[in-house]
Amino acid sequence: MDSEGKAYSLGRAEYGRLGLGEGAEEKSMPTLISRLPSVSSVACGASVGYAVTKDGRVFAWGMGTNYQLGTGQEEDAWIPVEMTGKQLENRLVLSVSSGGQHTVLLVRDKEQS
Repeated sequence: MDSEGKAYSLGRAEYGRLGLGEGAEEKSMPTLISRLPSVSSVACGASVGYAVTKDGRVFAWGMGTNYQLGTGQEEDAWIPVEMTGKQLENRLVLSVSSGGQHTVLLVRDKEQS
């Protein structure tokens, strides 16, 4: 991530873990994840990536196994997809963390902003 809120990825591309789109290949240099709005933080797990935006939304990409992307689907996401759901309604995402096959979000109610 740079000072302007742009996120970059590099490494292996299986399952969409780089967020660069279907057909992306391994990258040895940081490559802009162009489909993300301005981000305040990023996190990654074994085969997934996450970005929290400056306006309190969260995006996920990579391996969808065990619903770890928070999209309601088990399919892999090759580009960043916004997490949605009842648990995120009227809430701002402050941070995200991930492990092997799980994801944790720290949120705040919008009324408390």
